[in-house]
Parts: sequence; C-alpha cells; structure tokens
Amino acid sequence: MANVVHTAKEFAKKVGFRHLGLGKPNYPYGIEPALLSRIAQHIERLEDPSQAIVEAGLARGMTTRFMVQAMRGADKTNKLYAIDTFQGFLDEHLDFEEGERGKKASEMSYFEYNDFDVWSQNFADCPEVVPTKGDIGTFDFATLGKIAIFVLDVDLYVPTKAALGHVMPHMVKGGAIYLDDIRDNGIWDGAFQAFVEFGKETGVRHEMIGKESGIIYVD
Repeated sequence: MANVVHTAKEFAKKVGFRHLGLGKPNYPYGIEPALLSRIAQHIERLEDPSQAIVEAGLARGMTTRFMVQAMRGADKTNKLYAIDTFQGFLDEHLDFEEGERGKKASEMSYFEYNDFDVWSQNFADCPEVVPTKGDIGTFDFATLGKIAIFVLDVDLYVPTKAALGHVMPHMVKGGAIYLDDIRDNGIWDGAFQAFVEFGKETGVRHEMIGKESGIIYVD
C-alpha cells in the first residue's frame, strides 16, 4: 500500500511540474543574497553566546528563520530578539514621510496584516527567538545587553535614524549593523537618507553592498 501511495504522489508531482506550472523555484527572502551571506558569515564568527542578535522589521519572519538556521548550523546559542510594531508603520512616522519628505502615506501602508500572537506562534519551535513588540525608534537597547549583530529593515527615515543613534552605544567591538531597503530615489529612500546621514555625522565606517543594502561597522 505504501508503495502505491508513493507512486501516486510521484505521478502527481510529475503532472504538476511538467504541465501545470507547479513547483517553479522562487526566491523567498526580502533581503538581497549579498546581505544575507554577510549576516550568515557574521553569525559563524560569533564567539560569545551572551551577545545578542537583534532584528527590527520582521514582516512574516523569513529573514528571522534564515538566521535561526544559520545559528543552528553553526551551533550558536545566542538569543535573537525579533522586534516589530506588529501593526505596520506608525502614524507619526508616515506623517513625517508625507509632511517632511514629500511621500504619499497612502502608498506606504504595508505590513498591517502582522500580528504578534500569530507571529510568535509561528516561531514556537525556535526557543532562540524572542519576539518583542515595540517601536525600534524608541526601544531601550540597554535591556538586551551587548549586541553583536543588528539587522535593521524598517524602511522609513524616523525609526531608522533613531534606531541607529540609540543602538550604537550597545554594540560590541567587531559588531555590525546590516540594513535592507536603502536605495535612493524610491519609496523607501527615507532609510537610505538616514543611513547616509548617520555615516556622515558619526564618521563610522560604512558601505553599500548589492543594490539596496548597507553595512555599518563597529570598529
């Protein structure tokens, strides 16, 4: 019987793949491969399990899951603090984009589908992940101890600029901040502006990689 079921499944997969367009490969991550590879390499280099990994701006959690797999593959036991509003962009941040940066808030209504309880349940099998609800622009990073890796993907100017300023005193030497969606002249160029300004104002070593990713190094 088991062999019959196996044969039927294989036949169904053959029909689906060859004739119905099912099984087409896709890239499931919202972050460029260039940035994901740097993050994975950094995770492998971690030596102190007490140092935190922080991710802000989660969406469904695809990047979170990628980092969990990287941690497990490298036998790392660090905590991964996953921070998000879990309700989309905050009104005051959208008001700034519209009033001060000339954007249309109505075109930036993303991620409102998210929900803290559902997201947390989706990671119930990942004890290394600590879901945390809050505004990363006002978050108290001192509560997390020393931070080795900070993945920042919140798109807008205000939370990006505020988070960069607040987190730096809590980053360890040799740590890094990885930013996604920083591109000029686009809907999310608020994060790009914050990245460029922060680099100029602080003199920290930073670089663009890929087409829309950036790294700030903590030397």
